[in-house]
Amino acid sequence: MFPLLTRSDRMSKIRLLHDEGAAAVRRYAFLFLLVFSLSILPFAEEEDFLRVEASVSPESLSGGGEGKVILKIKIDEGMRVNPNPSFSIEFAPCEALVFGKEVYTPADLGIEISEEMGEEYLKLDEAVEISFTVNSDAKSGEYLLKGEVKYFLCSKEGWCLKSSSQFSAPFKIEAYFDSQPVVLKIPVDSLLDASLQGVLRAEG
Repeated sequence: MFPLLTRSDRMSKIRLLHDEGAAAVRRYAFLFLLVFSLSILPFAEEEDFLRVEASVSPESLSGGGEGKVILKIKIDEGMRVNPNPSFSIEFAPCEALVFGKEVYTPADLGIEISEEMGEEYLKLDEAVEISFTVNSDAKSGEYLLKGEVKYFLCSKEGWCLKSSSQFSAPFKIEAYFDSQPVVLKIPVDSLLDASLQGVLRAEG
């Protein structure tokens, strides 16, 4: 004969089983997260799949002048940058330079879209150029322009990654000096008077 359990005993037994089950679930969840973290760690430490080399042309600018930022985007072999989700280029605030927009899209920059195996991707073989004007009140000195490229790329193996790459480019602003010759306007009468006085002194 099995002993009969009272209602309170049965409830205690149920709570004990529930607590043991919850503890087991927590243990398995922890192990899963640990294994998952270890599996993506090498991937996270990999070199960026997309890199940006930036420069400012010309390197020496003057207030009120114009220039352009040149971005050379390098992508690892076997990678493609998708036009959607959106690819964009943004610049950090820089009081010395004035850009036409805060965010530039492929359409703004005239980047072509190609297709391969039914998948669209951006053609980034050539450098991207973005024009700007120099603030007329910009102080002379050395500056560092910073920005970020946001992208969504996919590999030929089928996995995709949404990320961003930062870039920077040094430039300097020099004081502007007008190189035009200075023309002094002297009245003809003054010149004649000076010549006459010179003659009188010679005769005297």
